[in-house]
Amino acid sequence: MFTKMKYAMLAVAAVTVLVLTPVASHAVPALQLDIEGGGYDNATDTIVANSDPFTLYAFLSTNNHNLISDSFYISIAVLPSLEYDPEGMDLGSFTLNGAPINVTADMNYGTPPVEGYYSQFDGGDLPPHGVFPTYFLEHEFQFDVNDTTPKYNTQDRAISGTLEPESGLMYYASFSIDTSMLGSDYVLHFDLYNTKVKNGGDIDISMFAPFSHDAESSKVPEPGTLILLGSGMIGFYLHGRLRKMA
Repeated sequence: MFTKMKYAMLAVAAVTVLVLTPVASHAVPALQLDIEGGGYDNATDTIVANSDPFTLYAFLSTNNHNLISDSFYISIAVLPSLEYDPEGMDLGSFTLNGAPINVTADMNYGTPPVEGYYSQFDGGDLPPHGVFPTYFLEHEFQFDVNDTTPKYNTQDRAISGTLEPESGLMYYASFSIDTSMLGSDYVLHFDLYNTKVKNGGDIDISMFAPFSHDAESSKVPEPGTLILLGSGMIGFYLHGRLRKMA
């Protein structure tokens, strides 16, 4: 009798543990980036575009550090990192929402947020995370209160390839990016953040998207490479047709 009661109590305890133990899940960050159709690079923990041009998305789940009324920034940085200002070099250009941006002429060199050309890194700047210092551009924008979408974790979507909405809504903003005129050895890295101004006028990052939820473009094949690739595919096709006709 005691043995049966003991097993019954153990069974109840086991069920109670299963019911009360929380299921592990990835929380949705307050700020995150995503690229439509982009995949995930596990080596860099970054969402990477698989086409060009592409659409970049910024997402906001409001909290005390991120209000819908805040101004936000997309940092667009050139990779590989440039440890010096390559004066006179032509690194090409790209377009943001249709507007052309020349890397060396229109971008800053250093680490955001902008506090002056060649400003020294301080603790309130965006952590280097293998990107800065380099050429970068800060694109300021605000989220529209009318643009909302179901919450989801962009890292999970990029890894699995499927979108699994969670409860609640988040705000979004979209940006059209074209890197076809960027130097063939370079890509663009994207970070999302907002800022605050400290006493004395020092501009610091208030909150930024986790580096597991940032984004990058991918290298675009040069026209010659595309021609060779196309010629090879045509050659394989013709070879297969001739074998069938023989």
